Amino acid sequence: MTYSLWKRATTAWLGFFLLAFVNGTIRVVAIAPLVGETWAHPLSVATGISLFTIYADLIWKWLGVDTVGLSLAIGAYWLVLTVIAETFLINRWISGMPWQQIFQTYNLVEGELWPLVLLWVGLLPLVLLKVRHHRRNSLRRPS
Repeated sequence: MTYSLWKRATTAWLGFFLLAFVNGTIRVVAIAPLVGETWAHPLSVATGISLFTIYADLIWKWLGVDTVGLSLAIGAYWLVLTVIAETFLINRWISGMPWQQIFQTYNLVEGELWPLVLLWVGLLPLVLLKVRHHRRNSLRRPS
């Protein structure tokens, strides 16, 4: 893997980071006042995953990921960057959350949906690779 690919992957991830703030703003300003915090959380997860997917699809060709191995490596990289940014930068350093509360945000059993966002961020490059490969092959087949 070349340096330029990792540079593009990092730049792409910064777009996810910005979209996460956009999504959080949408949650606070529009979703929570309409439906309350109980429903705002799952709806915000859905809008976040949707925004991430649309964005990744738009930049996919520029990103230049063309193999399963690369897609898995980029997905793992994005996952690690996201965990570091969310856990250490946002929750711990900026918000000052105690560790117990931070770890609670990863508790899927208790209804926290954040791990689904992480899973999607990690799998998104592979999913896009497979979907685009399937589309390309289905367009080539004669009817």
